[in-house]
Amino acid sequence: MTLNAEMTMTDTEHYPDLAGIRLLLVDDEVAIHDVVDGIAEQDGFTIEHAFSFKEMERKITDTTFDIALVDMVLPDAGGLDIIRYLRKRVSSLPVIVITGHADQEMAYKLECAGVLQVLTKPFSQAQLRFTLCKELVRCRTVAAEGVLTPLDGATETGLIGTSDYMKALREKIAVFSQSDLPVLVQGPTGTGKEIIAGAIHRMSARNSRTMMIINSAAIPEHLEESEFFGHARGAFTGAQEDKHGIVECAEGSTLFLDEVGELSLRMQAKLLRVLDGYGYMRVGETRIRTTDFRLISATNRLLAGMIGDGRFREDLYFRLKSGIIETMPLAAHREDIPQLVRHFLYESGMLRKTEYVITGKAMGLLLGYHWPGNIRELRNVVESLCVINRRTGTVTAESIGWAISGIGTGETGEGDKGFSAAKTEFEKKYYISLLARHNGNITACAHEAHVDRPNFSRKLRALGINAADYRVRRQQHS
Repeated sequence: MTLNAEMTMTDTEHYPDLAGIRLLLVDDEVAIHDVVDGIAEQDGFTIEHAFSFKEMERKITDTTFDIALVDMVLPDAGGLDIIRYLRKRVSSLPVIVITGHADQEMAYKLECAGVLQVLTKPFSQAQLRFTLCKELVRCRTVAAEGVLTPLDGATETGLIGTSDYMKALREKIAVFSQSDLPVLVQGPTGTGKEIIAGAIHRMSARNSRTMMIINSAAIPEHLEESEFFGHARGAFTGAQEDKHGIVECAEGSTLFLDEVGELSLRMQAKLLRVLDGYGYMRVGETRIRTTDFRLISATNRLLAGMIGDGRFREDLYFRLKSGIIETMPLAAHREDIPQLVRHFLYESGMLRKTEYVITGKAMGLLLGYHWPGNIRELRNVVESLCVINRRTGTVTAESIGWAISGIGTGETGEGDKGFSAAKTEFEKKYYISLLARHNGNITACAHEAHVDRPNFSRKLRALGINAADYRVRRQQHS
């Protein structure tokens, strides 16, 4: 979530054209309307002003908008209520929130409601303009229809690449989108699990409603039941009104539950009952409620291993994996890197109104890097490269070293030596972390690393790592 991101766009860079867009401004402060009016006069877009929820209701009925700018506190409604109303009326409308105070709890609730951009008062015209541009570009190129760019490989799934892995992934998405069965997406962090879930949702019969995205790890254990199932007024201290839970808000849509392995055992049992059709009760109520949603869950952890340790319910695991998709690290399908790079260059170019190109030598360095952070890291690196090379529009090999620490760019071989050493150091840390996490269990480590057991063992020997050294902790506790 972006809070007043001034910031990555300097005064010398160009903004996307805002001329002709229709903006709905909902705020009870005249000063905020004056600030936005000033930008509208300069950039040539139109504004419909609303100073209350009721006034906004009339505006949204009579006019179609490209984006909404909404205050979190109005005389007759709260910001979350306004966002829920807008989502029901126009599910695809991009919303930017204005607030006088932003904290982690608010950011979490807004993210659950699909709001990714927040402006904290007071803000400048430059901050507002940048935020408007960023949200419009994001929606047009990523979220609105799921079509990322016109590049080769960008299909209706929104997945970029022509490798056998990507082709198989698209086929699975097409099959799973035609049913309502739960799907489990598992694999390393940064491999696009949320994008896969979004593609399944967009191609499903539930795509008329916005997919709900929840990070399980962000919900404290003592709040899980209230967050998932809601609560009744007076159920506990501070419960001043009835609250809708996550499963109720996901009615008729898809619920994407990220990091599902972080749920407590108690919550796992309750979620299983909901999936089995037994319904749920709000905290403080005795009435059983039912809801109709499709569940897609994701994890970067080995749930099968967690079952053996008593940290995940086996019955829930088998319920979640009615359909299963395994994602692979980027290093396992390097042939997709050039298309991914072109796509991310295209995205950054749209934002900055600059056409970016990359030299062959620079692309070679990106192809040779090991990408521990996978596709997410590649995206971040390309965005950094676009900032570094914003004046020329050409990504050079020399600039790669600025964006990726430890990668060599020289002609003499010293750079290659530096890269090789950095690569070995990373691999050693990565394999040690796997062994520590799985108490030296080579089979479990190999499964998480997406390699077969013999190759994993050979790599350990090559790096001089003894798996037995990481079984000591388990022996001491047995």
